[in-house]
Order: sequence, then structure tokens, then C-alpha cells
Amino acid sequence: MNESRIPNTGAGGNMDSGELKHIVYIKNRNKIEMTGIYDVSGFDETSIIADSCEGSIAIEGKDFKITKFDSESGELEIEGVITSLIYYSKSPDKKKGMFSGLFK
Repeated sequence: MNESRIPNTGAGGNMDSGELKHIVYIKNRNKIEMTGIYDVSGFDETSIIADSCEGSIAIEGKDFKITKFDSESGELEIEGVITSLIYYSKSPDKKKGMFSGLFK
């Protein structure tokens, strides 16, 4: 990422610990740079669904263009008008339901 605030961590966003690192940098609500992204599972001009090491991310807005995506390095760059960014949990715990604490 040229002129980026995100540090160059090498392949997969790997820093010293060997873990995939997730960093988000939003500039003036019209550009997002992210690391730790391993897939883009949905994309159109108004929404993007990205899968990261921290869970799924929904980005909403308008006039989106993916200017860079590299699944090996985990880098994703998006340009457009950003109105929201929402994280969803990594993976829901299927063993626990809403009533799991009530019935033992």
C-alpha cells in the first residue's frame, strides 16, 4: 500500500508473533485500507462483505471500487463513500443457544 499508514507486515500481515494482524485505516470516509483480509465474499457498488481474521466485515456506502485485494498478503483497499462498517463475530458458538444457561 503506497503512502499507507498501515505498516508493511509481509505475507498475511504476519508480524513477529506469527499471527495474522487486522488493521483498518479510513481516510476521509472515502478510502479504506485493511490488512488481515483473506476473502471478499460479496461486492457491489453499495456494499462489500470481507472475511478477516477477526470475523466478517460489512462495509456500506456508494460508488465502491476495490482498488487492491491480495489474499496472500491480506491487503484490501476500497475507494468510495463509506457510510458504515460493521463487524460480525468470528464464528458463532453452536454449542450454546439462547436458553443454554437455563437448562442444565
